[in-house]
Amino acid sequence: MCEENRAEENREEKLNTIEEKFRRIEEITRRLESGDLTLEESLKEYEQGIRLVRESEAQLKDTEKKLKVLTDEGTLDAF
Repeated sequence: MCEENRAEENREEKLNTIEEKFRRIEEITRRLESGDLTLEESLKEYEQGIRLVRESEAQLKDTEKKLKVLTDEGTLDAF
């Protein structure tokens, strides 16, 4: 069990980019929707998914702040 936890932690450490986090969230969603997981596995996946969503939201907000600073008037310009 300890090895499984370490492997999961190492996997999560590799989720640095927003795209990687989104891919993992999609994977978690597919696994949860499949109905093949035990209750315990589902809860673990759900918790990780929520954590990744929160991290992604924070990362997006931080990026938005940086973009506002980079524009002349503090507003986001269309790309």
